[in-house]
Amino acid sequence: MNKQEIKNTSPISQLSRDYSMALGSLINLIESIENNEPTRTRHLARRSFLHREIQHYDDFFNSDKYTAAITPSNKDAVAEINIIVDTINSYRIEGVTEYDILQPLLSKIFEIIN
Repeated sequence: MNKQEIKNTSPISQLSRDYSMALGSLINLIESIENNEPTRTRHLARRSFLHREIQHYDDFFNSDKYTAAITPSNKDAVAEINIIVDTINSYRIEGVTEYDILQPLLSKIFEIIN
């Protein structure tokens, strides 16, 4: 089976911006709060976030499907992202959905990738 190259890679971090797809439930929750969506929409976004584990960077770009998610030039950044993801997932398990807690973590991941 041919492995796919990881695309949409930042030239600075050597990480793919496509990883944002793994963060979809968190992004949806944050945006529903920022946009002051109706209560029902925020409830569904919260529920989705609480029931979907966020994958580590290297799990999202798994070695069965993709070539070299972790390289010598990005391994420290991947490790940092994975630590943040572990923190987010621990909050998720505890039922934490507060914007002031989650938004800075999401921003930090995007800062690392870009």
